[in-house]
Amino acid sequence: MSRAVVPYVVDYPEARATYDYLQKHLRLPQPQVLPGLGERPDSISVQPHSLTNQPFLFLNGSGKFHHDTAPVVEGFLAARPEEIYYYVQIDAHPDKEEVFRWKLDCANFVGRLMQQKQLRRFFLLGTWPPCLDVADAKTNITKKIRCYRRRFFKIFQQYVISDSDVSETFFGIDEQDLVEAQNNPSVATAAIHERQGATADDRSEGLVVTWKTLDDFSPTMLKRPVYLSIDLDVLKSDLVTDWRVGVHEGDVMGEGYGDNHGRMSLEQLLALIKTIGETASVQAGDICGVTEMLGELSPAAREKTLETVKQVYEAMLSAIQPASP
Repeated sequence: MSRAVVPYVVDYPEARATYDYLQKHLRLPQPQVLPGLGERPDSISVQPHSLTNQPFLFLNGSGKFHHDTAPVVEGFLAARPEEIYYYVQIDAHPDKEEVFRWKLDCANFVGRLMQQKQLRRFFLLGTWPPCLDVADAKTNITKKIRCYRRRFFKIFQQYVISDSDVSETFFGIDEQDLVEAQNNPSVATAAIHERQGATADDRSEGLVVTWKTLDDFSPTMLKRPVYLSIDLDVLKSDLVTDWRVGVHEGDVMGEGYGDNHGRMSLEQLLALIKTIGETASVQAGDICGVTEMLGELSPAAREKTLETVKQVYEAMLSAIQPASP
């Protein structure tokens, strides 16, 4: 008999409605309901959830609440205090801005998770390069790399969905960061650039890196048990998320997504989850990204969105719960 996966769902309307659909079509048990954090809670107020030490799958709501992953992962670790894990996230966005120390939100919670020493490595997969380019400057800036309190390039790997000239620039570096970046399996290029400030004396050195693509990632890199987080905004089509321009059936096919949405196909995502599950020991995971306006979609768009979530949920169940010999 295969081991059971405990279902959790966050108490957001779109997540509850999605789970009702999954329960009907997949014959799932009643879930355990977790309170939601809301959009931007004070970081200090966010505490780990009390969770089972059994395998579980957490259904989150809109991608704007992806930071609800933080207390789930922290609760996951607290229930397994002697274990070491790798954190894997499939997402269009890197979600590691520096302000996690004060306010927690969907754009920075990975930075908070990087404080957890039980998480030995971080793998961000499928990042859409324009999602790094938040200031339309062809680079994403981290002002203080030491804010992560870890040797960043020793623990963090990122594989973008396609080749791009968009880079990331890290300031507050020391002499080892360049070497560590050059030895990072996911870094395509790494070089020190000098930035000129407003005055002649205002100069600072930044470490500029570009990332390899998803084709360079192999699940065999996952040497430790895995927590796997999925943001459905990584998809280029097949559902409506809160990052689409408008609510109409064209959005389901990817029209109007712009550069705040990924470019992975549903087939790619399902195959990636499957290969990770077959190669690594996935202990738990979560899914977010269904639109907060699920109830306002046309019947066709709502059905297509929910069917996509169902396929991803089934893939995650299989990854977390492999069939016993």
